[in-house]
Amino acid sequence: MPIRITCSACGSSYNVSDSRAGARGKCKCGNVILVPEVEAPPAGLLEADVAQTAIPQDMDVTEFKGLRTSDADEATRALFEEALHNLPPQSPKWIEVAYQVIAPKWGSTQLYEGGEEEMRQGVLENLRRIGSEPGFDDFMVYVVSDPTIPGRLKSIQVNAFFRSAGAFVPVRVWKGAYSFYACGNSLFEIQAVSRMPGPDSAS
Repeated sequence: MPIRITCSACGSSYNVSDSRAGARGKCKCGNVILVPEVEAPPAGLLEADVAQTAIPQDMDVTEFKGLRTSDADEATRALFEEALHNLPPQSPKWIEVAYQVIAPKWGSTQLYEGGEEEMRQGVLENLRRIGSEPGFDDFMVYVVSDPTIPGRLKSIQVNAFFRSAGAFVPVRVWKGAYSFYACGNSLFEIQAVSRMPGPDSAS
């Protein structure tokens, strides 16, 4: 069964054979992509949790095509008003699973949960701070579909590019039924809405 992978740098997607799970490949933009291992769902998750991540067949979902901008306010507006608005709610349990996968790679110490307005303000403050750093070029906002999770859990990622340094800073946001969730690297912080520590944090 093919595995769908998405480049974290430019957002390009590819279908690769599951025989390549765990291997590395190169995107057309030059970024190296790791093909994820296909894992069985964690024990204890109910079928209802899996079903909740699927897009209902009768739902009219307009696909967000992505955005590139150097303006933090515009990136945040597109993220919450266009990209997340068009996604169905995702299961909180699967959001936690996805977070546990990316947290060690990003050095993330916290998954944040909160209402739309407080999360929007928190993400905006982070993007403004990141965008004011020397060498910042622009933001890319795009949809991420996780092929390792039933229902292809969807989230929105914002990459802040520092091309002269060959680096980017990622921020990811999910929409649940009643809350929004967000994480970033170790410098990403939203006051007063913390929820769950990263896998490497002290208990």
